[in-house]
Amino acid sequence: MENFYFIGMGARRIAIYAARFGDRVRYYDRPTEQIERLKQLERERVLYTTDLAKYKAQLKDQKEYMPADIYRKKARRLESLMDELQAAITSITAEMEEIIFSTEVLDRQMKLLMSIDGVGKVIALNMIIETEAFTRFDDPGKFCCHALG
Repeated sequence: MENFYFIGMGARRIAIYAARFGDRVRYYDRPTEQIERLKQLERERVLYTTDLAKYKAQLKDQKEYMPADIYRKKARRLESLMDELQAAITSITAEMEEIIFSTEVLDRQMKLLMSIDGVGKVIALNMIIETEAFTRFDDPGKFCCHALG
């Protein structure tokens, strides 16, 4: 019997809260299919880029600490992996650019962002993804807090 009382109290508190702050409700707008696809591709691209950096560091760092014949064999294997990762990154980047350029709004936003000194493709693309084509934040201060957090 006690559990029903607490469930009832919880529902009551939620109802009071909803009535009190109902005027501040902001409904969730699902990102477009293009933005969702860009998010997925960017996560995959970051994963491969991170792995590529690790393999490059191994090649550079371990050269001095390994016998030459062992290092050469390992270097061949790592270079093969790095070539495959680079090909995957290039393919993903091309797919992302195709999505951007085939969507008028995203293409315009990308060009505007890249016209700013110091903003390249990666930063512009990440801004479009994070802001969901500048629809996610209604206040520049909120975006700034998100970017810094």
